[in-house]
Amino acid sequence: MTRIYVLSAGRRGDLGQLTDVAVATGLPFEVRHLQFRKAATWRTCLWPKHFLMTALSEVFAGIGPRDVVLCAEANVCALVARQRRSGAAFITICIGRPRGYFDDFDLIITSPQYELAPSKNIVELPYPPHRLAENISAAVNRSSSTQGVLKHLCLVGGNSAPDVMDSKAVDRIVFELQEQRSKTGCEVDILFSPRTPLEAQKQIEAVAMVIDLRVHEFVGDDGKSYSRLLSKADSISVTSDSVSMVVEAMLTGRPVRIHQLSQVTSMRHTFIRWLSRHDLLKPLFRYGILEPRPNRQKLLEFLRAEKLIEQPQSRDSEKQPAPTTVQAAKEILRII
Repeated sequence: MTRIYVLSAGRRGDLGQLTDVAVATGLPFEVRHLQFRKAATWRTCLWPKHFLMTALSEVFAGIGPRDVVLCAEANVCALVARQRRSGAAFITICIGRPRGYFDDFDLIITSPQYELAPSKNIVELPYPPHRLAENISAAVNRSSSTQGVLKHLCLVGGNSAPDVMDSKAVDRIVFELQEQRSKTGCEVDILFSPRTPLEAQKQIEAVAMVIDLRVHEFVGDDGKSYSRLLSKADSISVTSDSVSMVVEAMLTGRPVRIHQLSQVTSMRHTFIRWLSRHDLLKPLFRYGILEPRPNRQKLLEFLRAEKLIEQPQSRDSEKQPAPTTVQAAKEILRII
């Protein structure tokens, strides 16, 4: 029987996403943890075996020709691709975008922010599969309709180029929350992510004390407490730096608004994107030495066009996002 092997180098978000997709297939699966020496990403992608600290024999032990190797992180994808090229017969699947090595994967399940060109081995979903989908859906189903005062939840992220959480961005967030409150009379809760800069937190907290906005620190609890907080909101706003938080907000079925952060793009990354779009220096992209940044704005534009965000939906709207975790699992089952 086909078995899925999830390979992870330790990124919790990617591991949770891969595990949920594996669970959704209904096939038996095993998680294998890899450890790499710290180095520039392009170096690890170019020579993955050289930086691998886990024994290579342990990583791929017992994986048969009908089995699936599922991965997401750049260094892990590079290792899997190299192993496949050296003669391994297992099925290779990437969630997101491998840093190069596109032809060495049987399937790449991607989403609009990665801007991958159409290909027979690429399937683009409306948005990424998400590790908290089940928790959020369950919390929303248990949540009863709000009685009395409306509640608004603001999810605040941090710096993730080209999005920058500077003082101007913070001022815009506070202004938009004040405007939301004056129009609807709602209570406003602000939740900081682990990435929120300390200066931004202090700036928001100073204003919150004056105009009575509640602030919270992010709590882990495998996403369950966070999911319950999401489920209690009548509307949600999210800073533009985080695709995962936008998807988490969407999964509630509540109206979702985006707080646009300041955009700062370096000449280096502008040049890399230009090279990628004009199909120049292909070997450097092919082997993961160069890679354009994900285009989060493109994903947000797509979600707006699909009316999944920034629409005046009711709390109990029937307009629900498609379950992309299940879609990803179906795509995997289709090719094995």
